[in-house]
Amino acid sequence: MGRVANYRNKINGLLDGLEQKFNGLWEEDDLGNIGIPYDKEDDKFRYEYSLKELEKVIRLLDALKSVGVDEGPGFCNKISEATGYSRNRVSDMLSGNVSLNPRFIKAICVAFGTSDEYISDNKGQKALTPIVSDSYAMKEAIRILSSMSEPERFRAVAMLMEMLQQE
Repeated sequence: MGRVANYRNKINGLLDGLEQKFNGLWEEDDLGNIGIPYDKEDDKFRYEYSLKELEKVIRLLDALKSVGVDEGPGFCNKISEATGYSRNRVSDMLSGNVSLNPRFIKAICVAFGTSDEYISDNKGQKALTPIVSDSYAMKEAIRILSSMSEPERFRAVAMLMEMLQQE
């Protein structure tokens, strides 16, 4: 049995640290104007980029939770098996050590039925379709999809989405 993942708390801690660092960038000049000095603009950009990236991780965790994949023993292993990413890479992305990449987000969405638009831009619903992640049919579909080339996989997923929308 694996240890219980606590990615949400780690990301929230990183967000708090970023907020404190960003607040330290603001300075008051001789006239009482408050702003970020020119030489710290690069820090401001890095802060805003990091903030957006960490918020994406929180939305990804929310989306996974909405389809029944909650942090717990084997959390990274489930995601790793479903997406084809190594367990360590998954853990690095979910802990904020490495930025989420678009391919990983797409793989999560395909494997678990979560919304790419929600994770990337905070728009739309968290889940596209209700999915029972432990069902045999789902595991078999994931196995078949993972054996396909990327273009074949995207075509197959598009066809499945079309079929679901027609119901």
